[in-house]
Amino acid sequence: MLYKHCEKYQIPHSKITKWIVAQDDDEAEYLYQMKNKCDQLGQPLYFLTSKQIAELEQNIKAKEVLVSPETGIIDSHSLMDQLEESFTENDGT
Repeated sequence: MLYKHCEKYQIPHSKITKWIVAQDDDEAEYLYQMKNKCDQLGQPLYFLTSKQIAELEQNIKAKEVLVSPETGIIDSHSLMDQLEESFTENDGT
């Protein structure tokens, strides 16, 4: 929904994908829990295999890598300016 809003109001943004990296068993367990929560919310996350990690990034030491393909960046100042403008145009105080 946020990407559509940004497109509609020409707010700079980009969907970039994020790797969330676990380097030990405790961090890996955290990623498994995060994946389960996101599955329940319908958010697409997936784990990379060891082979995929090695092929895609040789300089990373990771026990697990969880990928969030819908993660992005946004110009937060432009978004706040647009939301404020919309709020005041609709008689918000």
